[in-house]
Amino acid sequence: MKNGFRLISGLIFVLFFFSLYAVPSPFMDPRSEDLYSPSAQALGMGGSFSNIWAHDPQGMWENPAAVGFFGYENKMGIGTSNLEWLNRFGSGTIAGGINIGDKMTLGLGMTTVNWNAVPDFASMTLLYGGMSAALSYHSFIDASIGVSAKNLFLHYPDTTISRNTAMDIGAIIEWPILASLKKGDLYMNDRHLHIDLTPGIHFAFKNLGPNVRNDYLFGFNVNLSMRDLDAGSELIHVKYAHDIQESESVNALELGLYDVVFLRYGNQNYGSTNFISSGYGINYTGLIMNIVHAFGLDNDKSSIVNRISVEQHWGTWTYNTQDVGVSGTTFLLKWQGK
Repeated sequence: MKNGFRLISGLIFVLFFFSLYAVPSPFMDPRSEDLYSPSAQALGMGGSFSNIWAHDPQGMWENPAAVGFFGYENKMGIGTSNLEWLNRFGSGTIAGGINIGDKMTLGLGMTTVNWNAVPDFASMTLLYGGMSAALSYHSFIDASIGVSAKNLFLHYPDTTISRNTAMDIGAIIEWPILASLKKGDLYMNDRHLHIDLTPGIHFAFKNLGPNVRNDYLFGFNVNLSMRDLDAGSELIHVKYAHDIQESESVNALELGLYDVVFLRYGNQNYGSTNFISSGYGINYTGLIMNIVHAFGLDNDKSSIVNRISVEQHWGTWTYNTQDVGVSGTTFLLKWQGK
């Protein structure tokens, strides 16, 4: 209970911090803003969050159930992004989780997106923010259901300020087939090779109230990783995701080396239109701790300092090799579970 009060207090404090100090920047029609991802990680993989629900707290902007997956693996996480998506906008997110037994987690999060003008100059947005809560279950399947309450503040040319409220409800269900059957693991000397195939469905009712839009994704992930059991660290991972949504499909690929460097590629198809995305990321604390471990200076791999992660990610989109003005960077600070 004490940890729960600490988490909620921290969320409230950081929400006020972002509200007071985040600098607004231009964007598009705010009513359609949440069609777009505020994460450079997802941006580098064609906009897909399928492989990174548990690694990026900003996933709850796309689906509120994502905060349940993030909270399962992370006690706390803070993310900020600055992206060019037609126009510049900035975002800030904080999320965390409270374990309920061994298989369930209550995930809580807050997110804000800030900009100050839209292309038609009909209105000016001061703040667009939401609070999310999700309950996730992890056993032979991974499932989460969540809800977000959102506020949209508009500043009109006649200086009138109005507030619109909306709600999102989302669900994520994934089945790690080989893991649920206790298969997919191969041990070779001090190496652990793991592979899994995970089909899933992600569904969300967006903007309940003034407008309702149903977002759903069917897809599957393939994950391959190798760990050094003696060092207690990951050597390499390869993640592939394929998402299908009506006439839209996404292919996403990520290569991770030593849990320090991440290389990403993706493509998103809208009918005959094909966007190509790419990106990369660096785990700064992972780099430092790998050097420390190489010199044998820290033998306790489960200490708090080993579970703090400071990361930066970049992503960009092109169309027919032409820059389409979609790019961005994300900064993440995470306190991971044991």
